[in-house]
Amino acid sequence: MTTFQGQHFLDFDAAPARRTDPPTSVAAGQAMTAAAVDEHERLILVALAAGPAGKTELAARIGSMTDQQVIRRMKRLERLGQVERTGLEVMSAARRGETEWRVGGGGRV
Repeated sequence: MTTFQGQHFLDFDAAPARRTDPPTSVAAGQAMTAAAVDEHERLILVALAAGPAGKTELAARIGSMTDQQVIRRMKRLERLGQVERTGLEVMSAARRGETEWRVGGGGRV
């Protein structure tokens, strides 16, 4: 939790793990270096260069990331303007709807 002007808020970009996570998860989160995060984001942008897709399709295109790893990076990429939502929903392999993403105006591969 971070404090700014007397108010507490959660800084999700800075928190690699939750307070209630087991020690192994905390250690894994701390081991995730900035270089690894950058590499994951680069892989997502390369996969999106092949066309819009949902998190499941992106994970399949990348091969070395799960759909959960992909979706964890999308919020930051969206905030940076590198990806954007298409407004469409695509079906995952589990027959569930998920957001379709595309490269945004600021996304460079």
